[in-house]
Amino acid sequence: MTDYRTTVKPIKRLSTILFIIGLDIFMVLKIRESESFNSTSFFYMAIGLIVSLIVFQKLFSELRIIILTDTLLVRKQILNISYKTDTYEIREISDLRKINDEPENTYWNFGGILLSDKTQEVLTFRHKEKFIKIGLGFKWTNIEETINEIRKRKK
Repeated sequence: MTDYRTTVKPIKRLSTILFIIGLDIFMVLKIRESESFNSTSFFYMAIGLIVSLIVFQKLFSELRIIILTDTLLVRKQILNISYKTDTYEIREISDLRKINDEPENTYWNFGGILLSDKTQEVLTFRHKEKFIKIGLGFKWTNIEETINEIRKRKK
């Protein structure tokens, strides 16, 4: 059986990216407004760097799904540089399914009104008694094909 490979691209939410860039600009202005470089300037610089990295990740990250004969690899990467790989034994996977409109870990709070971003389709399963969600924040166009490949190898 040949390996199955697919790449899942991130959801590029303009509102989130603009908010983060606006926060970044605010941090730069705060640093410029201070008369000398001090601990407050360093704090704003550190926050600005973290915010910039979040934007970079939102724009350029990918999720690589690789299904080998008996292993599922989920590799997160930015510009073809892998920064996290999770490995799951296919025989240990149970309750494999697709969930629609799954809430993400990003929230917008507008004066008591709490709004959450949602991912249209997420792959979920149990693996060694842990509940796993794959694809939050990503736009998965061929999730059914991926589920079928995992099921074929589970037999």
